[in-house]
Amino acid sequence: MPSKDDAVASAQDALSTASAVVAEKAAEAKQAAIDTGHALAAGAGELKANVAHTAVAAKDAAAEAITAVNDKLPRTADEWEAAGRDVLDSIRRNPAPWAAVGAVFLVGWLLGRSAAGSKK
Repeated sequence: MPSKDDAVASAQDALSTASAVVAEKAAEAKQAAIDTGHALAAGAGELKANVAHTAVAAKDAAAEAITAVNDKLPRTADEWEAAGRDVLDSIRRNPAPWAAVGAVFLVGWLLGRSAAGSKK
């Protein structure tokens, strides 16, 4: 039977070995966490750059659309009169779509008024 001192020494050796293994695994886990943090930071930087690029592209597209619409709007009274004549001519040539849109608008307006009236 081993002596008490031998048992204590054996337990201390086992504890030292276990402590070394735990410290090694902790160092590996720490390094893995650091690597993951660096990868996440790099991904976040790329994402930020992509979002900024997309925002700039959207802003440019919106500015182009506004410019295109602004270029087509009548500016003078004569241009407004010509646009009104064009609309009237379109209605006279083919009144069915205009009547359908008018009917849909009228029904929606009447439903809206009746719904608003029932709340009072």
